[in-house]
Amino acid sequence: PTTVRNFGNTTPTVEKNSAPAVNLSEVQTLIKQKSYSLALKKLEILHRQNSRNHQICVLTAEVYANLGDHAQARNWCEKAISLDNFQLAPHYLLAKIAEEKNEIELAKQTLKRIIYLDDQAVPAYLYLANLYQSQGDAQRYHKLQTSAIKILQRIPPDNQFSELGDITAEDLIKQFSLIACLLY
Repeated sequence: PTTVRNFGNTTPTVEKNSAPAVNLSEVQTLIKQKSYSLALKKLEILHRQNSRNHQICVLTAEVYANLGDHAQARNWCEKAISLDNFQLAPHYLLAKIAEEKNEIELAKQTLKRIIYLDDQAVPAYLYLANLYQSQGDAQRYHKLQTSAIKILQRIPPDNQFSELGDITAEDLIKQFSLIACLLY
């Protein structure tokens, strides 16, 4: 955008701003459209304007992860965590990256950290349970799944979990019930 200023001079000065206005919702739309390169360019502008914004760091990490650049994604997750350790999104992304890179122990450690930070983090219990199941540890799998079900029974049924594709607590309980019926 162009800014016109007139400071009492007879001729107004015209200044070109160095970067076009960008907002986070625009970036989120680009990410949904899988326009990762353009989203990354806009995130760079936003980061220059506010280098201490947690959400900018998380979105940048997500874009790099979607582009397959796990080193940069991890770097941006760590930046986000340094800004706010109690926001769980970068921790989940770190766990997902570790699992994709077959760093299962690191993924488990990260998921345990999420549970430590928020003992009601149902997705972390479920992801961790699945990792134990994939390693043949049925006892830990069942223990973590039982913990998740107990939490689900205490929270509002319409509570959604973005980490699980926005599924509700009620729908998760129904899925567990269906699985239990099929197994027994």
